[in-house]
Amino acid sequence: DEGEIILRGALHTHEEVLGPNHSETLESLARLACVLHGKGDLKGAEPMYRQALAMSERVLGPDHPETLAALSNLAMLLKQKGDLEGAEPMYR
Repeated sequence: DEGEIILRGALHTHEEVLGPNHSETLESLARLACVLHGKGDLKGAEPMYRQALAMSERVLGPDHPETLAALSNLAMLLKQKGDLEGAEPMYR
C-alpha cells in the first residue's frame, strides 16, 4: 500500500533527523499504526500503538489530548481482537 510505504519512510526520516522523542516522530508513528489498524493488520498495529502511547506519555504527559487518543486507539484495537481484560482499564 502506497500510504503505508510513505508513512514508513516519514517515520524513518523523523527518527533519524529529529530523534525518537520528537512530536513529529510520534505523529508519524501514530499515523502508521492507524493505517495498519485500518487495513486489519492488528498484529502490526498493536506494538506501534503501544510505542506511541509510551512516547506520548513521556513527551506530552498523561493528560495531553494526543496521549488520550493513543490510549483510546490501543483500547479499540484490544477490544477488536477480543482482549477485553486489556481494553477495559483503558476505557476508565
